[in-house]
Amino acid sequence: MSKYRSSKLAQKKKKEFQLKFFLFLAIFICLIFAVSQISKINYINIQKVNILGNNTIEENLLRDVVSDNTEGNYFWLLSKKNIILLSRKNIKQDLLKQFTKINNIEVDLDLPNTLNIKVTEREPYALWCEETTEITEEKCFFIDNDGFAFEEAPPFSESVFFKYYSGLNIQNKNNLTGSFVFEKERFKEIDSLVQLVRGLDLEPYKFVADDSKNEIYFGDESRIFFDNNQDIHSATDNLQAVLNMKEFEDRSILKNLDYVDLRFGNKIFYK
Repeated sequence: MSKYRSSKLAQKKKKEFQLKFFLFLAIFICLIFAVSQISKINYINIQKVNILGNNTIEENLLRDVVSDNTEGNYFWLLSKKNIILLSRKNIKQDLLKQFTKINNIEVDLDLPNTLNIKVTEREPYALWCEETTEITEEKCFFIDNDGFAFEEAPPFSESVFFKYYSGLNIQNKNNLTGSFVFEKERFKEIDSLVQLVRGLDLEPYKFVADDSKNEIYFGDESRIFFDNNQDIHSATDNLQAVLNMKEFEDRSILKNLDYVDLRFGNKIFYK
Protein backbone atom coordinates (compact mmCIF):
# COMPACT_ATOMS: atom_id res chain seq x y z
CA MET A 1 0.00 0.00 0.00
CA SER A 2 2.84 2.38 0.89
CA LYS A 3 4.60 1.62 -2.39
CA TYR A 4 1.43 2.47 -4.32
CA ARG A 5 1.07 5.78 -2.51
CA SER A 6 4.75 6.56 -3.07
CA SER A 7 4.47 5.83 -6.82
CA LYS A 8 1.34 7.93 -7.12
CA LEU A 9 3.00 10.83 -5.30
CA ALA A 10 6.04 10.62 -7.60
CA GLN A 11 3.83 10.75 -10.70
CA LYS A 12 2.00 13.75 -9.28
CA LYS A 13 5.27 15.61 -8.63
CA LYS A 14 6.47 14.72 -12.13
CA LYS A 15 3.32 16.17 -13.68
CA GLU A 16 3.66 19.32 -11.56
CA PHE A 17 7.29 19.73 -12.67
CA GLN A 18 6.37 19.26 -16.33
CA LEU A 19 3.55 21.77 -16.00
CA LYS A 20 5.85 24.33 -14.37
CA PHE A 21 8.56 23.71 -16.99
CA PHE A 22 6.22 24.22 -19.95
CA LEU A 23 4.67 27.24 -18.27
CA PHE A 24 8.13 28.75 -17.72
CA LEU A 25 9.11 27.92 -21.31
CA ALA A 26 5.95 29.58 -22.63
CA ILE A 27 6.59 32.71 -20.56
CA PHE A 28 10.23 32.79 -21.71
CA ILE A 29 9.22 32.48 -25.38
CA CYS A 30 6.61 35.21 -24.94
CA LEU A 31 9.20 37.50 -23.35
CA ILE A 32 11.68 36.86 -26.16
CA PHE A 33 8.98 37.53 -28.74
CA ALA A 34 7.95 40.72 -26.92
CA VAL A 35 11.56 41.99 -26.73
CA SER A 36 12.02 41.13 -30.41
CA GLN A 37 8.95 43.13 -31.38
CA ILE A 38 9.92 46.05 -29.16
CA SER A 39 13.38 46.16 -30.76
CA LYS A 40 11.70 46.67 -34.13
CA ILE A 41 9.55 49.67 -33.18
CA ASN A 42 10.17 52.38 -35.77
CA TYR A 43 10.65 55.12 -33.20
CA ILE A 44 13.77 53.45 -31.78
CA ASN A 45 15.07 52.16 -35.13
CA ILE A 46 17.24 54.04 -37.63
CA GLN A 47 14.91 55.62 -40.16
CA LYS A 48 17.31 57.97 -41.94
CA VAL A 49 21.02 57.90 -42.81
CA ASN A 50 22.85 61.11 -43.72
CA ILE A 51 26.20 60.79 -45.57
CA LEU A 52 28.31 63.95 -45.35
CA GLY A 53 31.75 65.03 -46.55
CA ASN A 54 32.27 62.54 -49.41
CA ASN A 55 33.59 64.33 -52.49
CA THR A 56 34.77 61.52 -54.77
CA ILE A 57 33.48 58.34 -53.11
CA GLU A 58 30.03 57.43 -54.40
CA GLU A 59 27.37 57.82 -51.75
CA ASN A 60 25.62 54.61 -52.79
CA LEU A 61 28.77 52.60 -52.07
CA LEU A 62 28.97 54.07 -48.57
CA ARG A 63 25.29 53.36 -48.00
CA ASP A 64 25.78 49.74 -49.03
CA VAL A 65 28.30 49.25 -46.20
CA VAL A 66 25.94 50.93 -43.73
CA SER A 67 23.10 48.69 -44.92
CA ASP A 68 25.21 45.58 -44.37
CA ASN A 69 25.55 46.64 -40.74
CA THR A 70 21.94 47.65 -40.16
CA GLU A 71 19.79 45.29 -42.23
CA GLY A 72 18.44 42.10 -40.69
CA ASN A 73 18.44 40.91 -37.09
CA TYR A 74 20.77 39.67 -34.40
CA PHE A 75 20.06 35.97 -33.72
CA TRP A 76 17.02 36.28 -36.05
CA LEU A 77 15.27 38.23 -33.29
CA LEU A 78 16.66 41.69 -32.50
CA SER A 79 16.73 44.45 -35.10
CA LYS A 80 20.19 45.67 -36.14
CA LYS A 81 18.67 49.10 -36.76
CA ASN A 82 17.79 49.49 -33.10
CA ILE A 83 19.55 52.59 -31.78
CA ILE A 84 20.54 50.74 -28.58
CA LEU A 85 21.96 47.70 -30.37
CA LEU A 86 23.48 49.57 -33.33
CA SER A 87 27.24 49.02 -33.56
CA ARG A 88 28.69 52.35 -34.68
CA LYS A 89 32.18 50.94 -34.14
CA ASN A 90 31.61 48.15 -36.69
CA ILE A 91 30.22 50.61 -39.24
CA LYS A 92 33.30 52.81 -38.87
CA GLN A 93 35.72 49.88 -39.09
CA ASP A 94 34.04 48.44 -42.20
CA LEU A 95 34.02 51.79 -44.00
CA LEU A 96 37.70 52.40 -43.23
CA LYS A 97 38.56 48.87 -44.35
CA GLN A 98 36.70 49.06 -47.66
CA PHE A 99 37.57 52.64 -48.60
CA THR A 100 41.26 53.44 -48.14
CA LYS A 101 40.56 56.95 -49.42
CA ILE A 102 38.75 57.71 -46.16
CA ASN A 103 41.02 59.38 -43.64
CA ASN A 104 38.53 59.75 -40.81
CA ILE A 105 34.88 58.94 -40.06
CA GLU A 106 32.49 60.24 -37.43
CA VAL A 107 29.41 58.08 -36.81
CA ASP A 108 26.83 59.84 -34.64
CA LEU A 109 23.21 59.36 -33.67
CA ASP A 110 20.82 62.25 -34.03
CA LEU A 111 18.01 61.10 -31.74
CA PRO A 112 15.53 59.70 -32.03
CA ASN A 113 16.31 57.78 -35.23
CA THR A 114 18.78 59.49 -37.60
CA LEU A 115 22.31 58.22 -38.25
CA ASN A 116 24.87 60.80 -39.38
CA ILE A 117 28.09 59.64 -41.06
CA LYS A 118 30.68 62.35 -41.71
CA VAL A 119 33.54 61.34 -43.98
CA THR A 120 36.91 63.05 -44.39
CA GLU A 121 38.67 61.95 -47.57
CA ARG A 122 42.43 61.81 -48.08
CA GLU A 123 43.85 64.46 -50.39
CA PRO A 124 46.45 63.59 -53.07
CA TYR A 125 49.84 64.91 -51.99
CA ALA A 126 52.33 62.98 -54.12
CA LEU A 127 52.69 59.74 -56.09
CA TRP A 128 54.21 56.38 -55.22
CA CYS A 129 55.34 54.68 -58.41
CA GLU A 130 56.82 51.43 -59.66
CA GLU A 131 59.79 51.61 -61.97
CA THR A 132 58.94 51.04 -65.63
CA THR A 133 60.38 47.97 -67.34
CA GLU A 134 60.45 46.90 -70.95
CA ILE A 135 57.32 44.82 -70.51
CA THR A 136 55.38 46.81 -67.93
CA GLU A 137 53.99 50.32 -67.85
CA GLU A 138 54.56 52.58 -64.90
CA LYS A 139 51.86 52.33 -62.27
CA CYS A 140 51.42 55.06 -59.68
CA PHE A 141 49.29 55.51 -56.59
CA PHE A 142 48.16 58.66 -54.86
CA ILE A 143 49.62 59.12 -51.38
CA ASP A 144 48.56 61.61 -48.72
CA ASN A 145 50.87 63.82 -46.66
CA ASP A 146 51.61 60.88 -44.33
CA GLY A 147 52.89 58.72 -47.21
CA PHE A 148 49.78 56.49 -47.19
CA ALA A 149 48.76 55.05 -50.59
CA PHE A 150 45.00 55.20 -51.02
CA GLU A 151 44.11 55.13 -54.72
CA GLU A 152 45.59 54.26 -58.10
CA ALA A 153 46.47 57.40 -60.04
CA PRO A 154 45.46 58.03 -63.65
CA PRO A 155 48.26 58.70 -66.18
CA PHE A 156 47.65 62.45 -66.43
CA SER A 157 48.62 62.97 -62.78
CA GLU A 158 52.21 61.85 -63.40
CA SER A 159 53.21 65.29 -64.68
CA VAL A 160 51.55 67.13 -61.80
CA PHE A 161 52.73 65.46 -58.60
CA PHE A 162 56.12 64.72 -57.06
CA LYS A 163 56.98 61.01 -57.38
CA TYR A 164 58.41 58.58 -54.85
CA TYR A 165 60.16 55.49 -56.18
CA SER A 166 61.02 53.18 -53.31
CA GLY A 167 61.38 49.46 -52.73
CA LEU A 168 57.87 48.09 -53.06
CA ASN A 169 58.62 45.10 -50.87
CA ILE A 170 55.07 43.90 -50.40
CA GLN A 171 53.67 40.68 -51.80
CA ASN A 172 50.98 42.11 -54.04
CA LYS A 173 52.44 44.89 -56.15
CA ASN A 174 49.25 45.11 -58.20
CA ASN A 175 47.39 46.70 -55.32
CA LEU A 176 49.42 48.97 -53.07
CA THR A 177 46.48 50.81 -51.54
CA GLY A 178 46.54 50.70 -47.78
CA SER A 179 50.36 50.68 -47.60
CA PHE A 180 52.88 53.31 -46.50
CA VAL A 181 55.83 54.40 -48.62
CA PHE A 182 57.95 54.62 -45.45
CA GLU A 183 57.26 54.78 -41.77
CA LYS A 184 55.26 57.91 -41.14
CA GLU A 185 58.01 59.85 -39.36
CA ARG A 186 60.62 58.87 -41.96
CA PHE A 187 58.34 60.07 -44.74
CA LYS A 188 57.83 63.39 -42.97
CA GLU A 189 61.58 63.86 -42.66
CA ILE A 190 62.27 63.06 -46.31
CA ASP A 191 59.43 65.30 -47.39
CA SER A 192 60.88 68.18 -45.37
CA LEU A 193 64.10 67.84 -47.38
CA VAL A 194 62.12 67.77 -50.62
CA GLN A 195 60.28 70.92 -49.56
CA LEU A 196 63.59 72.63 -48.79
CA VAL A 197 64.77 71.88 -52.34
CA ARG A 198 61.43 73.09 -53.72
CA GLY A 199 61.71 76.30 -51.72
CA LEU A 200 64.96 77.07 -53.57
CA ASP A 201 63.10 76.93 -56.90
CA LEU A 202 65.17 73.90 -57.91
CA GLU A 203 62.06 72.07 -59.18
CA PRO A 204 62.40 68.66 -57.49
CA TYR A 205 60.33 66.09 -59.34
CA LYS A 206 61.15 62.62 -57.99
CA PHE A 207 62.71 60.66 -55.14
CA VAL A 208 64.43 57.33 -55.81
CA ALA A 209 65.53 54.86 -53.11
CA ASP A 210 67.66 51.78 -53.71
CA ASP A 211 69.73 49.51 -51.49
CA SER A 212 72.66 51.91 -51.20
CA LYS A 213 71.33 55.47 -51.34
CA ASN A 214 68.44 57.87 -51.69
CA GLU A 215 68.29 60.44 -54.47
CA ILE A 216 66.23 63.57 -54.97
CA TYR A 217 66.14 64.61 -58.62
CA PHE A 218 65.74 68.27 -59.49
CA GLY A 219 66.23 70.59 -62.44
CA ASP A 220 67.61 68.74 -65.45
CA GLU A 221 68.53 65.35 -63.93
CA SER A 222 70.63 66.90 -61.13
CA ARG A 223 70.63 64.83 -57.95
CA ILE A 224 71.07 65.07 -54.20
CA PHE A 225 72.37 61.86 -52.55
CA PHE A 226 71.89 60.78 -48.96
CA ASP A 227 72.13 57.44 -47.18
CA ASN A 228 69.16 55.17 -46.41
CA ASN A 229 69.92 55.18 -42.70
CA GLN A 230 71.19 58.72 -42.55
CA ASP A 231 69.65 61.20 -40.15
CA ILE A 232 67.61 63.53 -42.34
CA HIS A 233 68.25 66.50 -40.09
CA SER A 234 72.01 66.14 -40.55
CA ALA A 235 71.53 65.74 -44.31
CA THR A 236 69.46 68.93 -44.32
CA ASP A 237 72.18 70.77 -42.35
CA ASN A 238 74.80 69.54 -44.81
CA LEU A 239 72.73 70.72 -47.76
CA GLN A 240 72.25 74.08 -46.07
CA ALA A 241 76.05 74.30 -45.70
CA VAL A 242 76.38 73.85 -49.47
CA LEU A 243 73.79 76.52 -50.10
CA ASN A 244 75.69 78.96 -47.88
CA MET A 245 78.81 78.62 -50.02
CA LYS A 246 79.64 81.74 -51.97
CA GLU A 247 79.74 80.00 -55.35
CA PHE A 248 76.10 78.99 -54.93
CA GLU A 249 74.67 82.38 -54.09
CA ASP A 250 73.08 82.12 -57.50
CA ARG A 251 70.81 79.13 -56.89
CA SER A 252 70.40 78.45 -60.59
CA ILE A 253 74.01 77.18 -60.63
CA LEU A 254 72.87 74.16 -58.63
CA LYS A 255 70.72 73.05 -61.56
CA ASN A 256 73.85 72.65 -63.63
CA LEU A 257 75.47 70.24 -61.17
CA ASP A 258 75.47 66.52 -61.77
CA TYR A 259 75.04 65.76 -58.07
CA VAL A 260 75.45 66.90 -54.47
CA ASP A 261 76.50 64.00 -52.22
CA LEU A 262 75.54 64.34 -48.55
CA ARG A 263 76.40 60.79 -47.47
CA PHE A 264 79.76 61.44 -45.82
CA GLY A 265 78.98 63.52 -42.76
CA ASN A 266 80.56 66.98 -42.88
CA LYS A 267 82.41 66.09 -46.07
CA ILE A 268 80.20 67.22 -48.94
CA PHE A 269 80.97 66.31 -52.53
CA TYR A 270 79.50 67.87 -55.61
CA LYS A 271 80.21 67.77 -59.30
